Amino acid sequence: MLVSKHNEIVSIPEIHSLEDFIVNPPDGMEWVNEQLVEKTGMTLKHSEIQGNIYFYWRSYINSNQQGGKV
Repeated sequence: MLVSKHNEIVSIPEIHSLEDFIVNPPDGMEWVNEQLVEKTGMTLKHSEIQGNIYFYWRSYINSNQQGGKV
């Protein structure tokens, strides 16, 4: 059992190692520094950063005539 960041009680399988996590990863969780951590959703800030990276990477590819997809 785990209490989420939103104070919800979440039932998860016993995970003691990365191997346990790989075999049976709980929904909405990720493995970070030997611990299970609740995933947070994509925020507006994430979307802005993603958009900026796409724009600048695409501009670089076009200006250097390298082709390919971003």
